[in-house]
Amino acid sequence: WPRVIACKDRAEDGAIYFGPFHSAGNVRDAVDLVNDILPLRTCKRSFADSRSYGRPCIELSLKRCAGPCVGAADSDAYKSYIQDVLAFFRGDTSKLIEHLHRRLEETVATLDFERAARLRDQIQRVNRVVLEQVRLNEAARHGHALLVLASAEPGSREVWYLVRGQRWAVLSVRDAEDPATLAQRLAPIHARALAGCASVVPNHHSVDELALLSRFMRKTPEHPALIPLPATMAPLAQIAEQILHVDLSQPFGVAPVDGTGAPRDDDNETWLLQQQEERGLLERVTA
Repeated sequence: WPRVIACKDRAEDGAIYFGPFHSAGNVRDAVDLVNDILPLRTCKRSFADSRSYGRPCIELSLKRCAGPCVGAADSDAYKSYIQDVLAFFRGDTSKLIEHLHRRLEETVATLDFERAARLRDQIQRVNRVVLEQVRLNEAARHGHALLVLASAEPGSREVWYLVRGQRWAVLSVRDAEDPATLAQRLAPIHARALAGCASVVPNHHSVDELALLSRFMRKTPEHPALIPLPATMAPLAQIAEQILHVDLSQPFGVAPVDGTGAPRDDDNETWLLQQQEERGLLERVTA
């Protein structure tokens, strides 16, 4: 009978871990959200012996738990709930939204507008939590990449070596540097990154940097300053040429400008679309 809990670090204990999240509050919000929607157990029972059974807690009375401790839970149904949780944290909100929609249908018959408003808020929370997690996962999935940025020193540029969305190394490069020399400087960094990449796992210490990088990548995904690298020894001579030819006058992470001259913010567009969908859903239920 698996349960969903918050933790600070990953351990080799057979559990499935998701994250990191941007804040401890977001972690609690995600855990509370799942347990509000699905009747999963929240107790610390081991179910290893008879002492773990019987004496149910108040969660069973509130119908917030399927009640495995008293033999009331169906094993197949519980496994289905767990699959819904795994899908949710992997970015698929459809199953949890489906559970919420069924509850919304009940409010149509009872005209319980207060409950409909609470369900609307939960739908917003589902979308918000998953949207953040998907964005962080996108940054972490980049594997090996180089990011070329303007340097504070005139006539130079900074090259960040990224591994799973985190800085592995930073290299200062003169604009007039010879490509062959730059390739030689990159070679040991690339080799060490390939050898140590298995130990690079996103955690709560790196989540702020991950969030910033993912935001920049979403705004300018095709920017030449972001140079993906293969997970093998790369043709560094060609990559060095590419680094030195990046046009630094085009800032990385600055949203493109639309036809009106205003910057286009994809985050705001996504949020507004979600708000419109949720308002429409509530209006249909309360009409």
